[in-house]
Amino acid sequence: MSPPQAFADESFHEDIFGGFYVLAAAVLPVARHAELREVMLDVRGSRRSSKLHWYPMDHQEKLEVAKRIADFDELHVVTVGTPVRPKRQERSRAMCLQRLVVELHGVGVDTLVAEARQADLNKRDIDSVRHAGCTCPSGRLFASNTASARMSRCCGSPTSWPGRSGPGSPATTLSFSR
Repeated sequence: MSPPQAFADESFHEDIFGGFYVLAAAVLPVARHAELREVMLDVRGSRRSSKLHWYPMDHQEKLEVAKRIADFDELHVVTVGTPVRPKRQERSRAMCLQRLVVELHGVGVDTLVAEARQADLNKRDIDSVRHAGCTCPSGRLFASNTASARMSRCCGSPTSWPGRSGPGSPATTLSFSR
């Protein structure tokens, strides 16, 4: 069986008192991607956007989405967060990404997909993944060449994960070896 893959998204709020940065990853075996994609498409309801957005939903819709996703076997969510002060979002992102990679690596994930950003910011993400390799437990090896932290174009939404054709956001795929 192939290792599970992770798909990450972020949320943040900059504030002098109480700002936060959260990075979460849905972890799922590759064999279940198509099945979960159908669930995600279904829970959009009458919305026909390429992504499932939480904010425009009413309370009942949010409960239904949460229940459908919670009922999906083999789907796990790994979440890390840190406080963020104004104009420090990238530092907080790097800290969260490094911790997330260590946690994901510990449960056997070897690929993390996140929405692509500007080229210089994508490079920062790759550098953060490489740095995370230095903090992994003994015996865990992260390769540090560009092939192991490669950029690829694929869809960044859970409704259009890699392997599905169609419109979608470019994504960053960060692969690391065990």
